[in-house]
Amino acid sequence: MLNKLAKQFEALSTERQKEAQDHENACSWEMSFIAYWSILEDGLKLFAPLGVREQLHTKIKEWDAFLSGKKDQKPKDIRNFSVEHKTDKIPPIQTIEIILGEMPKVAEVIEPKKKWRNRRNEIAHKASKFKNEALFTEYKNDVLMAVDELNTNITNACTRIK
Repeated sequence: MLNKLAKQFEALSTERQKEAQDHENACSWEMSFIAYWSILEDGLKLFAPLGVREQLHTKIKEWDAFLSGKKDQKPKDIRNFSVEHKTDKIPPIQTIEIILGEMPKVAEVIEPKKKWRNRRNEIAHKASKFKNEALFTEYKNDVLMAVDELNTNITNACTRIK
């Protein structure tokens, strides 16, 4: 399953990077930034169901240990038995890191109160613009570093399961 998702991510990344470059060549920095951002956002959403399932599996194992007498302390109640990421929002980084490992740059860039996510929202919801190409380049490079980190972690996770 992980290898299948890795291939989907690779295809998504290739397609969106081409779109982003086309927008950048036309000096449409905002659309280019959104295209780069969408690689990160949609890439994380691809792996969210695996993370949600693993979180549930961990909780079930805790309950199994308690019910079989291997643990004395009662675990927290399991309130949700969903195995899907049922929202179009960016999944919590902890959900993704369960599957792909720690990703500090990704966590920083997608953080809701940080400048990158704010910029994405300002462009998408208020049609704001970058003041100059240098500012666009700074934001783009940070997002691409996060995309590279995500890609590296996907590759490493696929290597671990082989």
